[in-house]
Amino acid sequence: RYVNTYQMNIQPTDFTNDNPNFENVSFIVQDSSLVIKPNPNVITITAASAQKLFDGDPLVDSSYTYTPAGVFAQGDTLVVEIDGSITNVGQVDNVVVSYKVYRNESFNGGMIRRGLRSIPAGYTKDVTDCYTFATEMVKGTLTVYESLMVTVDSISEPFCPGVNEGAVKLRVTGGKPAT
Repeated sequence: RYVNTYQMNIQPTDFTNDNPNFENVSFIVQDSSLVIKPNPNVITITAASAQKLFDGDPLVDSSYTYTPAGVFAQGDTLVVEIDGSITNVGQVDNVVVSYKVYRNESFNGGMIRRGLRSIPAGYTKDVTDCYTFATEMVKGTLTVYESLMVTVDSISEPFCPGVNEGAVKLRVTGGKPAT
């Protein structure tokens, strides 16, 4: 049921001969163990990336994705903590700092809860070791761009009144690249 090695502890007294055609049957039992290994699919968690123009409020994005899809058993939920925040113009990493998989011991088969950020009620058994996670998770990037600013550098008078409205030379700074 969980990743571990379980001794079978089988004894000859666990068996009986119910066949009347055989008498004086002795059972020779070679005890063994049951080994449950983690799911071999390597799970990679990718922290989200986000961007915005500077507005004085912090940019935080705690969302994430994981691959491969469908790797978690019904009743198991992945809980991930993402760390990254930026307020001023610049760029920082958005990183996965922790993850756990919890199992709902009283799981209702009609309810699937995955990709949560906190432990829901009923999800008490830590079964992270039932899965294989990548040694390195994928970082996201949080980027705050300088506010967009338009400056009028020059205005030329029209060449011919009423026909040509003249020319305006503008300079645009800030914003995202290719704004």
